[in-house]
Amino acid sequence: MISRVRWKVCVEITEEELRWLWCSYKGRDGSTAISVEKFETVLLPPGVAVRGKVKQPEVLHLIVKRYLEERRAEFRLPHQLQLRIGMPLQNQFIREYSLPWVKKGDRKGLVNYLAEEEIPIPKEELIFDYLIREQRSSPPRLNVTLAGIRKSDFFSLISCFQAEGLEIEQVSFSQSAWGNALKFNPQDNTLILRQVAGQMLVIYYRGSTPEMIRSLSAATYSYGEEEWDSELHRILLHLSLYDEQVVLQRILWGQGNETAKVGKRIGEYLRRVHGQEPIMQEVDEAFYAVFDKELLQAIPCPEPERLLTALGIALDQEKNTLNNFWRGERIKRKSYRVKSIAVGLLLLVNIAGLGMLVSSQYALNSMHNKATQLSEMKASVALAEEQQREQVEAWLRVKNKSTSIGQAMQELSSFNPVGIRLERMEIKGDTLLMQGVAAESLEVQKVFQYLDAGGWGSVVLSSYHVAEQIQVEHMPIQFTLKAVRHD
Repeated sequence: MISRVRWKVCVEITEEELRWLWCSYKGRDGSTAISVEKFETVLLPPGVAVRGKVKQPEVLHLIVKRYLEERRAEFRLPHQLQLRIGMPLQNQFIREYSLPWVKKGDRKGLVNYLAEEEIPIPKEELIFDYLIREQRSSPPRLNVTLAGIRKSDFFSLISCFQAEGLEIEQVSFSQSAWGNALKFNPQDNTLILRQVAGQMLVIYYRGSTPEMIRSLSAATYSYGEEEWDSELHRILLHLSLYDEQVVLQRILWGQGNETAKVGKRIGEYLRRVHGQEPIMQEVDEAFYAVFDKELLQAIPCPEPERLLTALGIALDQEKNTLNNFWRGERIKRKSYRVKSIAVGLLLLVNIAGLGMLVSSQYALNSMHNKATQLSEMKASVALAEEQQREQVEAWLRVKNKSTSIGQAMQELSSFNPVGIRLERMEIKGDTLLMQGVAAESLEVQKVFQYLDAGGWGSVVLSSYHVAEQIQVEHMPIQFTLKAVRHD
């Protein structure tokens, strides 16, 4: 009976293991009557995957190959299986924006500009994905979910599966699947605490979109009440970058005593200082409240938290899912196939016509000329498309009134305060991105003051955390600032 079903495979990669979920389905498009067949984990040696990046792709490929060989020997599986992948959000980017309504013809240019300005990944290394949803309001607005990943991280991961004949269907951030699987309310803000690879991650969701991940050092576990109040104040200050008036409706914590302690401390702080009453739950409790018991009986798992990502992406039936980096690759490949078929048909038509009119030698010469012309036409079309894209981007930059980058960089380079080390400065249009390390939080406030005095407005703290491994002596704080130049 198993051999007759059609398969869909979902896998999550973590630092410790690969988590495989095998599903069978009915219906021609594979979108109905999904049945979960099996859930398995495969341990990864230390160092294969670190902080969301595949460091040893050749080792990962070998592990995937051996695992699939065992499954193909056990079941009569098709040569090409559809695969959905969940990968960590660490060191990558995802965020939701509420933008003024624009007509459909202008949206692609708007998103391209937004990705270039907002995602802190170099353009030549960036793969970005987006989903636009129209918001029925007065006036109407657009909700844009924008996600970015480095090409090197993306292709080093998927190549390990493609080499074994797996057909990629979806590549999403694991945390996106969590928000979808646990059915977070679009109007709610949720905080999830997880213990991962020896560190605690604090993940902030606005609706079902994970917008922030922050790690807490092991030293925070032993904080007293006053130190905890200070740390929680910094966390909420960081959240205010995404939502000016942060109101948390839910706090969930995963496996481990420390996550429960921290989750409860955050809840107590919110009640005592801000008068908020968030729902407090373990992730497993929220999991069992959402999923059907019959479904869970088919895939017994002692730790439901380990199952959540794979199950979330398996049950995602949306045509336009929240986050899928393979969406853009699929469109590119489809466009290439259509163009190739069109060129092939045109060549056949020319061959047939020429064969009826001229001798075989003349036909061969004409075919060569036609093929050369078609190749030149394809190159001209590609060049015109590229020029059009560059014109749209240039128009957007002019529209946003770019200032003198050289003068601004010269002014900022002269800023060299004690207790701060600036490691990166980048200006795109009117927007400044500044990264550095600091001895203490008061030094970061001095940077705010300096930028404000120098004509930079809307200064916001994009990231802020205390590093476990200090790169610069006596400077444990790592931060990123963004600001907008005011003429």
